[in-house]
Amino acid sequence: MPDITRAEFVPMSTTAALPPFDLADPPEDPPEACVDLTMWATARELFAEHQPVDGSCESCGTTDAPCSGLELAVQGLQAACGVRTRTWDFWTHLMQVRAELGSR
Repeated sequence: MPDITRAEFVPMSTTAALPPFDLADPPEDPPEACVDLTMWATARELFAEHQPVDGSCESCGTTDAPCSGLELAVQGLQAACGVRTRTWDFWTHLMQVRAELGSR
């Protein structure tokens, strides 16, 4: 399991709340606080793809822990629950593009 803690959460504002799930072990199903189910599913899939195996990420081939894919996924899970993260704009734009294309 990756070493991601709530202490690593960097809110975009002082009014942001902590995510309603364990960052190191998010549930497969979105929590009640999830405001974007598609974003949750996308980020959760990315999270699963970037789990380290024997000290490295098989998806991106790095030994960095956590890898950038896993960090992006964790921030996407938080964004899906309305928590503003460093990648908030990326995730909201991605969901907008997906909606416009009619995918997932």
